[in-house]
Amino acid sequence: MVCLATEGHQTFRVSRAEIDRPGRSYAVDTVREFREQYGENAEFSWVLGADSLIDFEIWKDGDALLDMCQFVAVTRPEYDLARVPTQVREKAEFFTITGIGISSTDIRARVAEGRSIRYRTAAAVAAHIAERDLYRVAG
Repeated sequence: MVCLATEGHQTFRVSRAEIDRPGRSYAVDTVREFREQYGENAEFSWVLGADSLIDFEIWKDGDALLDMCQFVAVTRPEYDLARVPTQVREKAEFFTITGIGISSTDIRARVAEGRSIRYRTAAAVAAHIAERDLYRVAG
């Protein structure tokens, strides 16, 4: 679905590193693989929603990951940055955006309820979900 969402955007490249890696996949393993592939001097940013950082203490080798790449965290509506562990707050860049209330959880719930996901994801992704009958509640 990431390939579909970025299709036609020349500035994006999708990696299959986490899909093709056998067993569990961790962010630190992906960044290590990219550093091997692109060289030690390459700069990497890990972009994510700030809410994903709440449980940072349980991330595999989280402190090493903080040293290997720049964290770029986007705040979500009504999100309290104090919930992010101190070591991450000190190293990450945070960007506050106008909340639009779109999340993968919301998209899956809308599909399960038979509601529209138009304007919440790329049309190609919505078509993929519909064609494969993803996220529907069996009934």
